[in-house]
Amino acid sequence: MLSKSIFGKLLGKNKTKSHEEKDFEIINGVFIKKSETSNFEKNMEEIQKSEKTEKSKSIFYEQREDTKELIEEKIEIAKDENKNSGRPPKLDGFYLYLRASKKAVRTITEYKNDIKLWNEWAGKKNKSIYSLKLKEIEEYLASQSSSAARRKISSLKEVGRWYLRDGYSSLYIELEKVIRPKLGQRIPKAKTELEYEVILEMAKKLVGENQREGLWIGLMVNCGLRISEIKTVEHGDNWVQVIGKGNKERRVPCPEWIMEGLKLIKKDGEGGYRSTRQVIDRGLRAMGYSKLHSLRHTYATRLYHNGLELDDVQTLLGHSSIATTQIYAKTKIVENVLDRLEVRKKVEKEG
Repeated sequence: MLSKSIFGKLLGKNKTKSHEEKDFEIINGVFIKKSETSNFEKNMEEIQKSEKTEKSKSIFYEQREDTKELIEEKIEIAKDENKNSGRPPKLDGFYLYLRASKKAVRTITEYKNDIKLWNEWAGKKNKSIYSLKLKEIEEYLASQSSSAARRKISSLKEVGRWYLRDGYSSLYIELEKVIRPKLGQRIPKAKTELEYEVILEMAKKLVGENQREGLWIGLMVNCGLRISEIKTVEHGDNWVQVIGKGNKERRVPCPEWIMEGLKLIKKDGEGGYRSTRQVIDRGLRAMGYSKLHSLRHTYATRLYHNGLELDDVQTLLGHSSIATTQIYAKTKIVENVLDRLEVRKKVEKEG
């Protein structure tokens, strides 16, 4: 094939069409030998067909079109921001980033535990965390429960966002393709009325003997504290204040017997009631208590069943969303259902 300028040079400045010039024709601005025209047109058709195919390809698919477009847009943005192709930074900087972001100590600890597990998995694949691909991520998540998988996805996504900040987008892009598993809706397991009475009496007895274990039980079952919040307890005249998830402070009413115990029992140091989650868990398990979070469930369930509104229960528990508190609505059984069924039977018999 010859361009117009080269063809002109070959033919000279003579404007009269020569025998050679008649053997050529112009297609898309290019001089083509008439004998090669069919091949040229065929090649052009193949190129156009290939371009259409490439444009129609999607990075991956989603059930909803709008979700698909949103994720693909985010991936394209990530690609544009990816200015580094060298070795990504070490994860030490990630933990510094978490501390600088004022994440709670417990949150940072949970991230470390999750990232350690991701590191071990990546090592089995002879890879780093940053170079993990979708298939390898999903392969690991398949062995986890729904709740554990969701938490591990969140931890890895935080790492992906940190890498992206410095222009390393590979992990972020892979994680945008991951679909979070749905959580099953379970009814919280509270203690029965009899169990509650026994636990309460035991807690009061222990506090009367200046035993910190009694405070631990009381703060969970009568104040609704998380086990991890006990180490942050401060108290006023008739309330306790704690630091919950996300470094959020809250105050809750506190019974008089617990208030007395807080004043008399050692607060900090060895043998103090403001202890770590591990110390409290180990201490109460040694006494035969298990599933300690059920004490908090018992607190919330009793309040709701005795007429407290869900939004008030939410405030007392320190939930950031009312949706989390709504699980306690499932513990309440609609009244008079059986009575209404009995009335209906009588009407049917009379009929």
